[in-house]
Amino acid sequence: MVRDCQPDDVGMSVSYPLPGMPFFARVRGQLGQQQNWQDSNDLAMLYAGPFSTAFYRQLHTVLHKEFRARRHWTELKRLARHPAGLEKADLRRATAMIYHTATLPGARWRLKRLQASGFAAAGPLPPALDPQAAATPSAQPRRMGGKRP
Repeated sequence: MVRDCQPDDVGMSVSYPLPGMPFFARVRGQLGQQQNWQDSNDLAMLYAGPFSTAFYRQLHTVLHKEFRARRHWTELKRLARHPAGLEKADLRRATAMIYHTATLPGARWRLKRLQASGFAAAGPLPPALDPQAAATPSAQPRRMGGKRP
């Protein structure tokens, strides 16, 4: 999807159980001492999911390396058509593109190794709803003034 849509930026996160939400109730028994991330890019698994924290951190690395390499390559192709606009920052982009492209195969290899090594987790959680219930809209609270959108 990122390759097809070519967004301006990307972000990645893992499911995070928030108190008071149904997901939190489903994994409450798996939460240990740490029930919050240290910071927003921690990507630490707080419950037993299908993959390890190391897997998600490596997936983040692969996603961003590929995204940055493609973005810099696109910018450099545009500059090649109009070289009069070449600036010092473009040399940094070219260097970054070469770096990300060169290190991407190793990052992908580490990701595949982490994926293949398995993880002694509970695996995916069973669905909370059957397909029919999931397809049925839930009641929504009324807006201020009693009007619906």
